[in-house]
Amino acid sequence: MLFLSETSYKGEMMTNRRKIYSLNGLKAFGYICVFTAHAHLMLRNKFSVTLFFIISGFLAFYNRQPPLESIKFTNIVSYSFKHIVRLWQIHILFFLLSIVIRRAEIPNYGNWGAYAIEQILLLQSLSLQPFHYNYASWYLSCLFILYWIALPAIKWVTHTKKPIKYVTLLIIFYYIADYYVVKNAPFLDFTYWNPFYRIPDFIIGMFVCRIYEEYPLEVSSAKFDFLNSFVVVSFVLCLLVQFHLLETNNFFVLLFSIGIYILAHDRGWFCEILHSKLLQHFAKIGLEFYLCHELVIYSVEKLLYNNIFFNGYNINILIWVIAFPISITIAQITNKLKSLV
Repeated sequence: MLFLSETSYKGEMMTNRRKIYSLNGLKAFGYICVFTAHAHLMLRNKFSVTLFFIISGFLAFYNRQPPLESIKFTNIVSYSFKHIVRLWQIHILFFLLSIVIRRAEIPNYGNWGAYAIEQILLLQSLSLQPFHYNYASWYLSCLFILYWIALPAIKWVTHTKKPIKYVTLLIIFYYIADYYVVKNAPFLDFTYWNPFYRIPDFIIGMFVCRIYEEYPLEVSSAKFDFLNSFVVVSFVLCLLVQFHLLETNNFFVLLFSIGIYILAHDRGWFCEILHSKLLQHFAKIGLEFYLCHELVIYSVEKLLYNNIFFNGYNINILIWVIAFPISITIAQITNKLKSLV
């Protein structure tokens, strides 16, 4: 394969794992895009969720722990809860806060008690109406459910003989599925947040990691700079093209698969930007930021719309400027609280 150096892949976990800083920087970029979209300053943003799930699958495979030959149900339960338990406590804190912030609209929920139980148990992503209380928590719910299939998926991806073939088939499946999602909108809109629809994203990330381990790029620094430029330019072009199309869940899945494979090598000019201390620190508090940001934006919107008269776009900029530092501050505080538990 072009530029690729095949290794003797036996399925075992690589020793002396290094931290992949570029992927942390990508996640930070995704969190900022989500925030900007929820502040009504970005019209296309479904790509961020796809990016998160592919990176999550990549890292789940990258950080796997042997042995994987015999996986018991207790292992699956332990794995899922281990990855979610600290964030669950923060999630409950924001859930309680959302009751105060959204107290005026909660009576309009109808089955508000059932929705509250879904939130507490992180099951709302299985619902056709997941956006209640803390709207952003659907992502944590989806991730929690995906962790339940992580160990069997890791075992399968590890022992599959043709990873490039399987990741290609999954990507083709996604583009076909997206066609039917758009064709049958809004009846299939639930696929955006449904964990079962997101399983291929998660497994694609695992296959990308497997390919990264088995076929690492062996090229010069100049070629890595070129490949970095290819990823960035391709993303911008895809984003511009999508403005002329109906937005779909997985329009960027092919580009993200290739881009994550390239950037995981942590080499090139764009990787250096992603390595910045600012983005790395932001990535550390990223999930806490994600869980609180929608409530902060909602609160700031309510305050400004009731007291200040601006035209639409200007007030959205003001909302971003006020809500962003507040969200970061809350994320930093809750991240420290999480580490104390």
